[in-house]
Amino acid sequence: MQVNEVVSFEENAESIGHGGYGRVFLLRNHTPQAVIKLIDCDEAASAEILRREYETLEKLSHPNVVSYIGLREVQNDLGRKTGILMEYCPRGALRKILLDPRYIYSMNTVFCWIEQLFDAVDYLKRNDTIHRDIKPENIFVTEDFALKLGDFGSNKISEMTCAGTFVGTFRYMSPPQSEEMARSSTMEV
Repeated sequence: MQVNEVVSFEENAESIGHGGYGRVFLLRNHTPQAVIKLIDCDEAASAEILRREYETLEKLSHPNVVSYIGLREVQNDLGRKTGILMEYCPRGALRKILLDPRYIYSMNTVFCWIEQLFDAVDYLKRNDTIHRDIKPENIFVTEDFALKLGDFGSNKISEMTCAGTFVGTFRYMSPPQSEEMARSSTMEV
């Protein structure tokens, strides 16, 4: 893991989101505009998520996948942390757009979004990558309303047709996958 530079954090960052493993901050003075995702790496599992996500983003380059800029160390009041620096999508997560009544979109827009997402998923497949957590919260919207897949913390490098493990958000799983997950969880009890 090569960290390029230390980012002074307190006065240059604004918290814009959080998830199960960390927080995302907008870097105000970065050109081009960028965000940094800080993952709490106190445990080995979290450090593995950070490594898997940055290694995946580093090898991907597609107009509908969030662009990787690099790794940065962040100095804040809690000490030093390593974060993934990525492109900023100013309109935020697709979920926010879908639920905001101020946005009106046509079926043509929906078809364009579907095409963009299918193109991104096809690109991931061609690069032997399985996202495993595609949902509106992990799809980001650019200024001109283009969609970009992000949050690759749950991804897996495909070695065969079936990934063999269940990871992701239950609500967005396919019916066969959720049924299998429900069966396997009752067997563990």
